[in-house]
Amino acid sequence: MQSAKGLFESAHDLLQSAEELGERERLVMLSAEFLVRQDEDPRRMKEVLLLIARSRGRKQKVLLQSAENLGETAQAESKEQKERSKKAKAVFQPFTSKGVPLSTTKSVHRSLAILKLPKVVAQITTFAQGVVTAMTANPKFPSPSPSLSQVTAAIAALAAAESAALTRAKGTATTRNDKKAALVALLQTLRTYVQNVADADAENSANIIQSAGFAVKKTAVHKPRTFEVVQGAVSGTAKVVCPTAGHRASYDWEYSTDGGKTWIALPSTLQAKTSITALAQGTTVMVRFRAVTKAGVADWSQPVSLFMK
Repeated sequence: MQSAKGLFESAHDLLQSAEELGERERLVMLSAEFLVRQDEDPRRMKEVLLLIARSRGRKQKVLLQSAENLGETAQAESKEQKERSKKAKAVFQPFTSKGVPLSTTKSVHRSLAILKLPKVVAQITTFAQGVVTAMTANPKFPSPSPSLSQVTAAIAALAAAESAALTRAKGTATTRNDKKAALVALLQTLRTYVQNVADADAENSANIIQSAGFAVKKTAVHKPRTFEVVQGAVSGTAKVVCPTAGHRASYDWEYSTDGGKTWIALPSTLQAKTSITALAQGTTVMVRFRAVTKAGVADWSQPVSLFMK
């Protein structure tokens, strides 16, 4: 950063050149621009220009105006900087314990269109006709591919072939099967078209798929694992499972057959499950566990009981 004296000398040289060229007023502004590029603080430049103004006599008015312009620029930049600072503070991004920023983007589940076709030909044509009806004049599907007229023609062809096949005439069954395969192929292509439209609007994808007459693939729902003891496949055995404590965790197990007076240790496991053998029929077995993680050893759980049959 230059000193005020150095900036003064730079501006003075520019103004002297401006005088010689007869373009004082225009180059005064160029001088101001040059000074701003030399020093990032417009307020400091205003002070320099005011010094120059006092030394330039009749050009004082132009120089003062240049200084005022720089003063306004400084105020505007200061205000803009404050606004950016406020916005930056308003945006909060959480971090993990290791300082890695967590994504705040909410994931949207992708719905999948499936083709659940019945086995009976009459039901296939009914289903296909339902799809055509649902997609006709549907604003969500402006340009179906294949066209609905192609699907309608394939439906009619299969219906006619099925009627002929019922007569058991030679070759009619083969023709019916070919017509069925052709319709199924068109429906599969149409399903792909519907899926592409649904993918473009993930939040409403399920409704879009259903509005076309297709089914939406169900998402498997996994029940959270609970601590439980169940009878094993072999007599005298019990299977034990518990909630997982995360990666790199191990599990300690103990069981009791005398109501919790004494506890017998089982081998520790790296998985949240174990088994007990050699249990007498008619015995009530109590089981408890504790997780061992990098945070330490947890307390023993409340025991769970099982009556051995």
